[in-house]
Amino acid sequence: MLNKNPEAYIINLSVGNCHFKKEAYDQAIASYQKVLDRNLQYFKAMIAIGNSYMNKKDTDKAMEWYNKIDVAQIDDPTVLYNIGTEYFNQSRYQDALKYYRKGVELQPTREDSLYQLELTNLTLGNFKDAIAAFETFLKVSPESERAGQVKGFIDFLKTKI
Repeated sequence: MLNKNPEAYIINLSVGNCHFKKEAYDQAIASYQKVLDRNLQYFKAMIAIGNSYMNKKDTDKAMEWYNKIDVAQIDDPTVLYNIGTEYFNQSRYQDALKYYRKGVELQPTREDSLYQLELTNLTLGNFKDAIAAFETFLKVSPESERAGQVKGFIDFLKTKI
C-alpha cells in the first residue's frame, strides 16, 4: 500500500505500533523514523521512538528523543509521568517538575503523578506548592497506602513556612 501511495507515510506509525506491541523495538524505531523522514516535527513519532528506546533500557537514547519534544505538545499522562520520573531519577528536578505538572493538569486524579509532583516540589524547596499538591493528593486518595506519609509531610512542611 505504501509503495502505491507514498503520501500515506503516516501508516508507518501504526506499523511501528504493531512492532512495539510485539516488543520488536528496533523494527518499531525504523517504522517511526519513516514518519519523521517525511515530517520532521511529528512529535508522536518522536515520543514513540523515545518509548521504544526506554523499553530497550537505553535511557540515554530515550531521553535524547524526549528532549526534542516541547512538553506542551505531549497529551499522554503516562508518557509525561515516565519522562518526569526519568528526569527525577537523574536529579534534574526542574525538568521533572514540568512533566509532572503537565501530567497532573491532564489527569488531576492520577495518584502517582500527584505524589511525584509533591516530592519534586519538596525536593526543590517549593514548600507551599508541595503542601498544595499533598492536600490535593489526600482529597483524591484519602485511603491510599501513602496517605499517612503524605499527612506527615504536610505537618513537617507547615513548620517550614
